[in-house]
Amino acid sequence: MRICYITAPQLQDFILKNITELGKTDVLLICYSVLKNVNFEDELTYKTDYMNNIAAISKDFRCVVFAGADTDNFGDSRHSVIVADGGRLLGISDAVYSDDIYQAGSGIIVYNTSKGRFGVIVNHDLYFGKASEILAQSGSDLNINIIKDANLQLAQLMGRSHSFITGVPHAVCSDNFCFLGNIKGEAEFISSKSIQFIDIEIDKKYHKITFLSRGGK
Repeated sequence: MRICYITAPQLQDFILKNITELGKTDVLLICYSVLKNVNFEDELTYKTDYMNNIAAISKDFRCVVFAGADTDNFGDSRHSVIVADGGRLLGISDAVYSDDIYQAGSGIIVYNTSKGRFGVIVNHDLYFGKASEILAQSGSDLNINIIKDANLQLAQLMGRSHSFITGVPHAVCSDNFCFLGNIKGEAEFISSKSIQFIDIEIDKKYHKITFLSRGGK
């Protein structure tokens, strides 16, 4: 599986300069600084066309696209990730944990796509282990985290830790930063490049864990 991370806002330039490589890409991760803010009312009235553009990219390059954005749903502001595959908008995941400005969304979703099953962790939900645990138990092959204003050391620590604990790799994409945590708890790579490609193999093996509990049957 080939993953492409885009960590800077010049999306169109990157696409034009990397058409051949993007044609080999299975998963495209786009940081928050590309779309920035998406207003659903403007999308519905065709004042903006961000979500259709994301869907079009997924069709043109036959890949699954995960794009971070702050969304405004008729006054409700949320940290979100837009997901598209093969020209279709699959859904929009929202951060489960809220802050002073942005409201919490509902649901932690594993998307069944043409390239595999991907769990989405939105923004600072990465810092809380429950999201990764739920996605792993729901059959995610790879957990995707698009994070805004990441604490780089904390993001690396939590991404690697959750990968080790859950047995599911975590691909993390932020502004000017990206990395991949593997199931050994290691960083496959860490990069500050504006565009980064990496090839990985998804290990779907399971192992048996037993434990002792006090008391009778």
